[in-house]
Amino acid sequence: MCIPIICEDGYYWSLEEEWEILRKTGLILENQEVKVGGQNLVFDTSFMAWKYGMKICQVEGKVEDTMIGQKTIMPDYPMGLDFITSIHTFFPYYKTDAGKIWLPGLGEYEQEWIYSNYDTLVPRIARPKIASYLEKQGNVEAYRRKCDIVGPLSYMMVRGIRIGIS
Repeated sequence: MCIPIICEDGYYWSLEEEWEILRKTGLILENQEVKVGGQNLVFDTSFMAWKYGMKICQVEGKVEDTMIGQKTIMPDYPMGLDFITSIHTFFPYYKTDAGKIWLPGLGEYEQEWIYSNYDTLVPRIARPKIASYLEKQGNVEAYRRKCDIVGPLSYMMVRGIRIGIS
């Protein structure tokens, strides 16, 4: 899912519409029945927790993360979306062609929307291929253990953890 928030004229949605989008996103993250998939979800979920107070529910099997899967099947290889795109999809690597609009003067909003949609589409295409490798290697359980701690890791990134120094 990729939803535009800003555009050249300012905010894409009215305040009420944006609030409703964020509220429903929070409901998805909190719903035990809905899986959440993507790339590097520790980052995304910690941002949503920090910025909006959304917390991902803790239930086994909630998270599917291509970055975790890639590192599990090929620990000596990169786990970035560029590498995953190159070996698990038919897409040419797209990030170098897309302007980064958050850097002044480097691209149009529509270009950023296309870029963001690739960021959601590529993990969706790569995930079944990575899952097949996990199954063949007998690494599904190791992958699940890593994915199942995304919520606690996100919480620790936002809240921090107390450490004792003696």
